[in-house]
Amino acid sequence: MALAQARVIRGAVATLGVSDRVAFLRRTYAHLGVALVAWTALTAGIMQTEWSLRMSAAMLSGGGSWLLVMGAFMLVGWGAQRLAQSPSSRGLQYLGLAIFVVAEALILQPLLWVAYLTSKSGADFQASSSNRRAHGHHLRGADRDGVHHQKDRSCAGPW
Repeated sequence: MALAQARVIRGAVATLGVSDRVAFLRRTYAHLGVALVAWTALTAGIMQTEWSLRMSAAMLSGGGSWLLVMGAFMLVGWGAQRLAQSPSSRGLQYLGLAIFVVAEALILQPLLWVAYLTSKSGADFQASSSNRRAHGHHLRGADRDGVHHQKDRSCAGPW
């Protein structure tokens, strides 16, 4: 008990009253919720574009490209964290959060495409498939309806 009292951190939320701590937790989880909704919408929106598939293929093409992507992601994550922990401006903190949400949405694209293209189910991202059909683009290994067949693994593309 004496050790805990000796380590008082000024301005820490834990030293505030119960109502202030509850308000802090509500704000924190509200920000988390908004960030998750933004990430989900951004990820789904990017997945609807042909650019997403091309970018994912390039990221996974080999030759160290994935290593470069991961290095860039680490640098962007470090910069976003520095901004998010900035004591000088709340705007910089939100900018850091926004940068990290965008970076996460981009880095997850190749993994989502691999999961989609190699899945055993015949399920289709209907909007994505119809969007590609409307523009004359078809995923390799898919029939004219955009359905991938279980035995046909050519749809995995360059991966």
